[in-house]
Amino acid sequence: MRETIYYDHQAQEPRAVDIALPAGAHAGPGVCLVHGGGWYAGSRARYREVQEWFVARGYPCATVGYRTDNASRMAEKAEDVALGYLTFADVLETRGLSAPVLMGGSAGAHLVTMLTEAGPEPWAPHLTGRWRQPLGCIAVNGPGSLVEWDSARHEIDSLAKLVGAEFTGDLGAFRMITPEQYVVGGLPPILVLLAEQEKIFPHRHVHAWVELLREAGTQVDVHVIDGVEHGFLYGTTSDPQRRALDVVETYLNQLTGSAEAASTSHRSPVRPRHL
Repeated sequence: MRETIYYDHQAQEPRAVDIALPAGAHAGPGVCLVHGGGWYAGSRARYREVQEWFVARGYPCATVGYRTDNASRMAEKAEDVALGYLTFADVLETRGLSAPVLMGGSAGAHLVTMLTEAGPEPWAPHLTGRWRQPLGCIAVNGPGSLVEWDSARHEIDSLAKLVGAEFTGDLGAFRMITPEQYVVGGLPPILVLLAEQEKIFPHRHVHAWVELLREAGTQVDVHVIDGVEHGFLYGTTSDPQRRALDVVETYLNQLTGSAEAASTSHRSPVRPRHL
């Protein structure tokens, strides 16, 4: 089965999710992919090759679209990703399957980690009643902090647009979209993949975030993929891509036994830390 489902009654790009289900038996949990592109570029089609890789191995897979126009902010993007995820989760539920794993790269990694930690409540509270905790979260080349910064200037400009504030003085608006601020107990297992030659989101910030997660009791595995740069995992054919996907598949296999318990779990809405 392959289907595009739009979030609105009338089809509007990019507010849609592309869902593909294996023809035979399912090998493991569904995977919900969220693209990167500095929050203001990219599309769900960017993950098409990776989606096909998952489906060929028996994993239901969806690629989620979200608004990338200059007027969109964190709230619109988080709402769109949440809607795509919930749409996919509804499809899986009709087949007796658990909620999927959220997986994203770069800006997509940021969005999936925020939703895994906090759910939609801080940005799209009208979706809170529908929310189901994902079975897991896979963050590829994502940020740990969006308050400290020592990287490319154009990323700072994108962040300023994302929150509607300048990256000077009071950084409260940036803390509201920072993963390390939303660490709570009861989160699902998280897999973090890092590019060895990362030039956008410093590894030290990611490791600091990971330590907070572990202190809160979350199982987190971190893997550094040698010889690659930011944005390397939109294909499946190179040796580093295959090595990274092997790590992902091992993680998915480990989650399979916990799917039934996760499908019935509930969490209260959370508030950001240290604000």
